[in-house]
Amino acid sequence: MVNYQTVGFSKGNPFHDKVDVGANDIKMELYLVVLTKKSLPFSFRRRNFGDVGASLVFLDLPYVEKHLAMGSRFVNIVWEKSYVLRQKSTFNLQLVPGEVDWSRKLEKIKVIADNAIAVMRNLLMTMTDAPLLMTDTALLLLRELHQIGIYTYLRCAVGFIPKNMDLLELMDWSAIASFEVIDGVFGGNEINKLILSIIQKPDDIWWKNFTMDEKEKHEAIIITHGRSVVALYDRLFKEVVHSIEQRVAAHEGNVK
Repeated sequence: MVNYQTVGFSKGNPFHDKVDVGANDIKMELYLVVLTKKSLPFSFRRRNFGDVGASLVFLDLPYVEKHLAMGSRFVNIVWEKSYVLRQKSTFNLQLVPGEVDWSRKLEKIKVIADNAIAVMRNLLMTMTDAPLLMTDTALLLLRELHQIGIYTYLRCAVGFIPKNMDLLELMDWSAIASFEVIDGVFGGNEINKLILSIIQKPDDIWWKNFTMDEKEKHEAIIITHGRSVVALYDRLFKEVVHSIEQRVAAHEGNVK
């Protein structure tokens, strides 16, 4: 078990220092990693057991061994800081994790975050400055903003992005580090939930005659949503960078 969250309580954030507790319909959420001997045809599963939800990532041992040696943040945390809930008697692998080079990670994360937010701002500018913005185009651009935001956040804050997951699943998975994405994107706003349900299925936008009543009003809502998405991830990227800067400073202080 890498992390867990309950209403009003958290194991703590193994990925950066700030701890956030959000609220959802599940009373407890477990974030689990399953180590397997061989690669499986799937890498992620989501399960609910009454009031308990579980997000499971499956990693094969060759992947773990390789990324431990490389000093991967996520695999290092899984190997050294998570709790073993169940282990087969035949599993007795002894691996020595490589040290995480936080200074190098910090510089790489800064570049990734800066590039991502620049692209997101360019997309938003396309939405806001277009002389004739069609609703379908606005929705597809908004989906791209969400995609860039959540992928970049997971890359920077967690260091691992599960494969073959849709947009909402990635947002759910991001709670392994923080509820800020979920709270910021949804925020109890029914309009935001409706927009996300639409962009979740881009093929409906591609292949159906997608029109909405009161076109100008809905385009304005979509653009407003886009602005809030860019502002949200801009803040989150800066928080992640600041947190890792603190980690680097603390490490350098211990070395001295």
